[in-house]
Formats: sequence, C-alpha cells, structure tokens
Amino acid sequence: MHPIEKNFTTSFSIKRLVYVDGIGSYKSIADSIGYLQPISQEQVNQIGGVYTATHLLITYPDLDIREGDEIDIGMDVYKVKGVKILNYGIHVQHSEAHLEKVVDKNT
Repeated sequence: MHPIEKNFTTSFSIKRLVYVDGIGSYKSIADSIGYLQPISQEQVNQIGGVYTATHLLITYPDLDIREGDEIDIGMDVYKVKGVKILNYGIHVQHSEAHLEKVVDKNT
C-alpha cells in the first residue's frame, strides 16, 4: 500500500452518460474510495487546460474514470474535467481526476 492510500476515506459513485433509444441519462457504473481535496487557483494553473477544476480526487489507477463522468460524493455532484495517472515509480500508480463541483445538494 502506498502511503497516500491511508487517506482514501472518501466514498464515491461514478456515473457515466449512457444512451438508450437516443435518450441519454447518467447510470452508476462503480463505487469506490479515494482522497478528495479542494484545489487552489495556483494548482488549477499547474494542471493546464482544466481551468474549471475545483477539486482533485486521487484513487486507484485501474478504476475506470473518464472525462465527462459524474462523481457523486454524499450530497454533492462533481463533473470529471480530466484524468491522469500519477506514477510514483515501479508498480505504484494512482489516478488523479480533476473535478468541477456542479451540484451542492446542501444548498
């Protein structure tokens, strides 16, 4: 286990846009855990090209998260704006999803 995985305390669901008979809706495809953190404007600038990102979600590299997916965390919904694999060396990788908070169900 990589040390960052001890911070994987955020449960979430991944939803993907699926079309049936020409009608699209988001369907749950997986549940997992990861590490969610808000990001500063400086961090957003370092991502490059993902200017609407508000949070980072770090999770397992084999999890199928794609740009355009929705991430449900508790009462909040995030849109995946980009995904990259973080490589810490031999056999140690994690996925970093760049998220934009789109729905705060608490307000």
